[in-house]
Amino acid sequence: MATQNTVKAQALRQRLAERAWRWPPITELTVRYRAGFAYLDALLDNGDELPLCRLRDTGDPDRWGFALYTDNTGRYENTILPTGHPAGTPEEALDWSCGLHLGAPVTARLARGEDLVAAVDIWRQANTARGRPPTEQRIDRVRDKLAEPDALVLVASVGDEVLGMALAEPGRDHDGHGARLEELCHISMLFVHPDHWGRRVGLFLLEGISGHANKQRYAHLQVWTGESNDRAQHLYRRAGFTPSGRTLLLDSGEPVLHFVRPASYPRKINAVLH
Repeated sequence: MATQNTVKAQALRQRLAERAWRWPPITELTVRYRAGFAYLDALLDNGDELPLCRLRDTGDPDRWGFALYTDNTGRYENTILPTGHPAGTPEEALDWSCGLHLGAPVTARLARGEDLVAAVDIWRQANTARGRPPTEQRIDRVRDKLAEPDALVLVASVGDEVLGMALAEPGRDHDGHGARLEELCHISMLFVHPDHWGRRVGLFLLEGISGHANKQRYAHLQVWTGESNDRAQHLYRRAGFTPSGRTLLLDSGEPVLHFVRPASYPRKINAVLH
């Protein structure tokens, strides 16, 4: 039977898993609970274990005393949160600790005009890394496509650095050649800079698209991806997409698979984040 300390640690870890997901270097969040204190550690994608902070249980689940782990002393030091208080929610403590240790979190947002150059460059670098360097004509076509009135362009960024891009647009009948389908959002592009592959950036972009699709009252999302692109298929499955069973052949002869998902989809996260 689980001890009370184990139960408290598991509950806090599950509560914070959603928040930790915003910090791609973290692959697993661990919580140790003893003697009225919860110790939060992060396992990073390079294999390192990073102590983050210590929380003091006050009996109020939304108010915990906060002590930051400092590398220079190797100790936990009582610290004031950005709210100006020495205690706060565990989410506030985790965000403050991760911000100090790891820098800014990843965010997905609508692209601004100045982001489009970076978005095209990420698309180019991702294709080049897969052995498919685009021609100047293709680059021009993508640049024009991102500027179309119906284009929903999102970027994932850390601060001012753009890590990934996505393009969604209204779905059309007959695989894009027919009339507009009001309830269908078509994801036509999703690319991440090769330096950030495997760090959940694509998931952030899909979450962003889902949010905007819901606001625009789309009911379904769809995407086509290459039959040989295992990385992309894994990403879409993790984001709740399922294969419809449909397959098309591109002009190049490459088969592509059709994936679909409701626009509104609950994301399930546990403490193991990768």
